[in-house]
Amino acid sequence: MLSIVIFLFSTRWVNQDFSEKLWPAKVYRLAHVLDFDAKYECKNLRPGLAVVFLGPEQARVLVDT
Repeated sequence: MLSIVIFLFSTRWVNQDFSEKLWPAKVYRLAHVLDFDAKYECKNLRPGLAVVFLGPEQARVLVDT
């Protein structure tokens, strides 16, 4: 009985929480928490924005308004 409950729980978890539909939103939220920073020195952007620098040279900036 316990194995059936665990199987059903894990099936629901995989199908709902890791579905293709929710995956982009979860990846964005994770990237926002881990990568975006409000402390930067970029003279072309106003202070206080959340930004992430892209690429190994960090020559491009993605801004979250």
